[in-house]
Order: sequence, then structure tokens, then C-alpha cells
Amino acid sequence: MDVIINILVQAFNILLFLFVFKYFFADSIAKSIEERRKLLQKIKNAEQEYERMINEAKQKSSEIIQDALNHKNKIIEEAKVIAYEEKEKIIKEATRQADEIVENAKSF
Repeated sequence: MDVIINILVQAFNILLFLFVFKYFFADSIAKSIEERRKLLQKIKNAEQEYERMINEAKQKSSEIIQDALNHKNKIIEEAKVIAYEEKEKIIKEATRQADEIVENAKSF
């Protein structure tokens, strides 16, 4: 009989402990665990977002560099065309002046 009473008392103690634990601690522990889970998820999402932003920035920088190189090449080509036209103009003017000098020399 003492054994049965002892078992019942132990069962009551365990149930009382579980009730007190659940009532006072379980909700706060579960809440803390859930907050940690959410925080870890935010950190994971932030890391993915930063990776995406870094990749996007690298892509944009590559595009900007390529645009700058294309613009530079266009300017160089335009400068070559202008330099060629100016050279031709100077040659024509020099030829005209040379012909004029030759004509003036012939007329003396």
C-alpha cells in the first residue's frame, strides 16, 4: 500500500511540476525560441539580399565601364575623322598657297 501511495505522490509531483513549468516557463521559452528562429531567418534573408545587391552592383559597374569604353572609342574615332578632315584642309590650303606662290613667281 505504501508503494502505491508513493507512486501516486510521485505522479502528482510530476504533474504539478509539469503544470508549473508550462504555466510559468513554457510559453516564454517557446516565445524565445520562435524569436530566435525569426532572427535567424532575417539574417539569412539579409545575407541573400546583400549577395543579390553585390551581384547587381557588379553587373551595373561592368555595364558602366563598357559604356565608358564605347564612348571613349566613339570619341577617338570622331577625333580621327576631324583630324583627317583638318589635315586635308591644311594640305589643300598649303597646296593653294604653294600654287599661288608659283603663279606669282611665274608672273615676275
